Amino acid sequence: MQQRALTRLTSDEGLQTGATWSPDGRFIAYSSDRGGKYDIWVQQISGGDPIQITKGPSQNWQPDWSPDGKYIAYRSEEGEGGIYITPALGGTGLERKIASFGYYPHWSPDSSLILFQPANDFGKNLFVVGLNGNPPREVMTDLPQNIVTIFSAWHPDGKRITTWIFHFYKDTVIGSASPIPHFLTEPVDGGPAIETRLPPELQKQMAAVAAAPGVGEWRTDFRFAWAPSGKAIYFERTFRGARNVWRMTVDPVTLQATSVERVTGSPGVDAEFSVSPDGTKIAFTSERQQIRAWAFPFDANHGRVTGPGQSVTSAGIEAWSFNLSRDGKRLITWGDQDGQLRAWETLLPNGRETPLVGDDSYNRNPPALSPDGKRAAYARWQNDSDNVRVVVWSSEHRNEDPLQAGNVAFAIVFDWSPDGKSVLVSRWKDLTSQPSIWQLFVDPSFSGKSSAREITSDPNYGLFQAHFSPDGKWIAFNALKGPLHSTIYAIPATGGPWIRITDGKKWDDKPRWSPDGKTIYYLTERIGFFNVWGVHFDPLRGRPQGEPFQVTSLETPAFMVPNNIAAVDPSLNKDRLVLPLAQASGNIWILDHVDR
Repeated sequence: MQQRALTRLTSDEGLQTGATWSPDGRFIAYSSDRGGKYDIWVQQISGGDPIQITKGPSQNWQPDWSPDGKYIAYRSEEGEGGIYITPALGGTGLERKIASFGYYPHWSPDSSLILFQPANDFGKNLFVVGLNGNPPREVMTDLPQNIVTIFSAWHPDGKRITTWIFHFYKDTVIGSASPIPHFLTEPVDGGPAIETRLPPELQKQMAAVAAAPGVGEWRTDFRFAWAPSGKAIYFERTFRGARNVWRMTVDPVTLQATSVERVTGSPGVDAEFSVSPDGTKIAFTSERQQIRAWAFPFDANHGRVTGPGQSVTSAGIEAWSFNLSRDGKRLITWGDQDGQLRAWETLLPNGRETPLVGDDSYNRNPPALSPDGKRAAYARWQNDSDNVRVVVWSSEHRNEDPLQAGNVAFAIVFDWSPDGKSVLVSRWKDLTSQPSIWQLFVDPSFSGKSSAREITSDPNYGLFQAHFSPDGKWIAFNALKGPLHSTIYAIPATGGPWIRITDGKKWDDKPRWSPDGKTIYYLTERIGFFNVWGVHFDPLRGRPQGEPFQVTSLETPAFMVPNNIAAVDPSLNKDRLVLPLAQASGNIWILDHVDR
């Protein structure tokens, strides 16, 4: 690896992140929570005290400095949230809202347009907006079906946009992301696109750094940036739990990769990086991050968190998904440890995690815990096959029994019926179809001949997160229309018309019933950060009642529900709510000679 000098820029408590360079390379703007909430600050590279650029009661983050040096664009949670600009040296009252929605603004090279994405994680829609007051317009509208974008940036020529892409179902729902990144570059207003590919020998080089073959590795990488010369793409990539910045050199004409190397080498998280205007340096956050299960005392029938939460999983486990037993004595956790996805069981309140199953070939999605807390159902991958079989694991015998004969293209188990005699599953006929909701009946003899019935399907929607009401008469689920819109619905357990629970204006996901069956809780990003909200439900009439109400207030990037919502699964019982929460701290460093 090329010897490079590393210099620390900030030395504050909390999280300093989202570095962006001034055009002359003398200053860096970033977001910091040093004042108790997130604001944009500017600091001189040569030293001195930082200058606060934004103020006010709301969170301000994700800055980007315009190439002409006049403005800093950023995401603000003011009101309904959106994209703002402010003079680069600040000025109270001079900030201006230019889009009523959006995240991660990115200026075009001529400073005339701002590219942004409407969602805080993955999506498909991309928008640009100018400073003339016209509404944002959508760009790159012809991306193939089921292709979503992790992050997008302007190509240095200012005429094209590059997106980091992946296949929505294969890489976010069905399994862990491929170690090989894929980029697509297309003219702003549409036209022939070029996919940047690594030749086979470079793919092997990157794959060799990944976890053991066949073991899933969940990745939350998202940021990339072009070198100003157009001859390299820098990107984040996580291997074996360590996230670093990599550089892919490309032919500036064909955009095909010619070499790849790791630029940073820490064992932790090197994230939110930015390339200097002359292409010789990167500024990045050396981040300390933990994603752990937090349990909050909770009055589930009245929708109130009644006290402070506490972490209930070990620091060495990146905990994403949970199943809490009804009596609150057992917690099933699914997450990442040293780059490998696993599931553990924990006896609460102070037990240690023990592996749920001896091997991890089923590990791409979390198991569902039975009502008595003694069994778990999940999909197991078949050896040398992409097909799966649904099985039931017993805590008493610690063995698996087949629930369903034969294989399906893919399935995810979400819940058990209250009587413990069936499970709710999202099933794909093939990997080009939308998943539908099925009920699989548990044969007590485990002969592998259990019956199954399809409850509901729609060719235009992917149906997930099906959960029975406590009396077994209703099912709540979320319906995805493309990779950007998710809405909560309910349906009679026997099947029938869908009953809309949420308005679908924001991403609403992970429905969970209160123990009395009169409230549906869910995660939504309607205030910019994912939080638990609830809506009352009339189980006799089968309709929502009243307006949705907020349950949690987790509204800072340093302590939040992770944006990677596909991996998140909350759990609750009558007096406890369990959520994955990401705690982050870190400072900004500068690494030079990255172009060599």
